[in-house]
Amino acid sequence: MAYGTALAPALLLLGFTPMQVVPVVLISELFSGLSTGFFHHNKGMSGGGYGPVVTGGQIQSGVDGKSAVGITSLAEGLTCLVGIVAYVMLAKSLIDWKLAPWIIGGAIVSVPLAAVSVKKIKTKKLRLVIAMLIIILGSATIIKTLM
Repeated sequence: MAYGTALAPALLLLGFTPMQVVPVVLISELFSGLSTGFFHHNKGMSGGGYGPVVTGGQIQSGVDGKSAVGITSLAEGLTCLVGIVAYVMLAKSLIDWKLAPWIIGGAIVSVPLAAVSVKKIKTKKLRLVIAMLIIILGSATIIKTLM
């Protein structure tokens, strides 16, 4: 969650153009999302949705927090596939393959670490962490919108 929200601005600050950053983040999220669905023992295969709002909604609907993370990650990856296809069909510039391997590699390396973290964290604590992240991201969005 918030992968592109955190990574894209950092890459832009490092001097990459939006036309370099957007497709690379989408491809990276595709690989990490599909990998996360696998590492969460295919818990992600049973649902859909993406982002903190949907994760929170799944938890409110009774979905286990760990399953909600797997579902969300897989759905984000599949959503990015649509974005990649649209980019390739509509963009007039090519994907920057100099940047992509590094970003994809980092995302793939983080997947097993994230899966182990989610597995080891007790469900009650995970729900609290997810709730806090939703509140923080929502508050930041509201503040940014008002400014």
